[in-house]
Amino acid sequence: MYLKRIIIVIFCTTSLLTTWAQGHKRMWNDVDQAIRSDLPTTAIQLLHKIKDQSQTEHNKPQELKAYIRLYHQYEKVAVDSASQCLVDMERRLAAEDDAVMRVLWHQALMKFYADRRADTASISAARRHGKASLLPFDELGQTSLLPYQDLFERGSGDAYFSQDLLSPIAREVLRQNRVVDPDQRPQLYARLIKYYRTRGNREATLLWTLDSIKHAPISYEVLPENPKFRALCQVAQEFCDLPLNAQTYLQFLSFNYLPQTAQRDSIVMAKVEEGLRLYRRSDEAKLLKKHLAELQLAQVEISGMPQVLYPDEMAHFVVEGKNMQRAELRLYRLGINAAQVHQLRKGEVQWKQYRQGHPTIYNIKTPTLPPYQVQSDTLHVSVAEPGIYECALYVNGKWEKSDILHVSRVRPLWINVEKDSVRVVLLDARSGKVEIGGEIVLFGKDGN
Repeated sequence: MYLKRIIIVIFCTTSLLTTWAQGHKRMWNDVDQAIRSDLPTTAIQLLHKIKDQSQTEHNKPQELKAYIRLYHQYEKVAVDSASQCLVDMERRLAAEDDAVMRVLWHQALMKFYADRRADTASISAARRHGKASLLPFDELGQTSLLPYQDLFERGSGDAYFSQDLLSPIAREVLRQNRVVDPDQRPQLYARLIKYYRTRGNREATLLWTLDSIKHAPISYEVLPENPKFRALCQVAQEFCDLPLNAQTYLQFLSFNYLPQTAQRDSIVMAKVEEGLRLYRRSDEAKLLKKHLAELQLAQVEISGMPQVLYPDEMAHFVVEGKNMQRAELRLYRLGINAAQVHQLRKGEVQWKQYRQGHPTIYNIKTPTLPPYQVQSDTLHVSVAEPGIYECALYVNGKWEKSDILHVSRVRPLWINVEKDSVRVVLLDARSGKVEIGGEIVLFGKDGN
């Protein structure tokens, strides 16, 4: 009989909790629908109902969630109401006797004050609440996140932190630049790393270590002397037995702010290849492969090409690129006049319709070099017939880019005659004789 009573009580309690959970879910769905429909006043009314019901049920996480959403909706309709909401939350925090819930109230208030305008009072309040949210450090590490998970954005590494409450709290504090001074960040990171290392959670230790390196001050020292690079190398070696260590190799890709040199690219490429070799079956391997493919893409640039060239005059084009197995410059004469040049747009198809006859082809020397080393060649280009030409670059059999080259039979001679005027004399480009009866037409970029 006694056992039956226990079973009945458990059944009734479970049924009651299920009913409460279903009721809250329906009410939250109504709130979300009101927000999607841009009805903040309706959302506020619904949120007040959830808040009142949560207080009646002593469901503290749901009550805090309602306050958080209320503040965001008040911000949309009335700044004064949002400020009053902060006052109400401060009062609610003062009345809270549960240590974990006090931390969560501090956390919410920290975020709201940090997001407000950058006045001294708001920043000071954000720092005060941020510091208070981390005071029970060990207790947060031993508290499960699950009862409070609706209050946090999910992080990609949550599963590696034993689903504790410390990691999302610390992540939110560190995310707010106004809350933690730059000189205090290393201390907080060191404390987190030590906490998880002491408890044997190597995955969490690795993730916090990588985060600390990522947010350390930028160093512009070259590789491999760069301190952030050296720190990553140490991490890669220490955690080499963990599949999660593939994330360390992804962070080796973060040095693109340094000047692009063969040394930088060769070192980064070696690390990418090492990561692929060690963790080829990891999810991170896909990103490493993508970056490796980008490093191996053909790149080409041309310099020294004049906008105007004169018949039989020699121009020297410098071509530089990477990963070029075969490259050539094709010189096409175009069947257009100066007014039509603006019609040419990006894409080989746009150029093809104006090409006339066979091109003159200049082969570019492409010695076999590693992907991070520059291939360079100088082309000596001369054109006999006046006209408008297309200089088309082809690399590994594919069109890369085209530029216009004007070959003019007349050369203008500009003579200053007065302060704001010049006289233009047209000379035959070959003989140097003055051309009589010519005219000059200036075209803008739109062809007019």
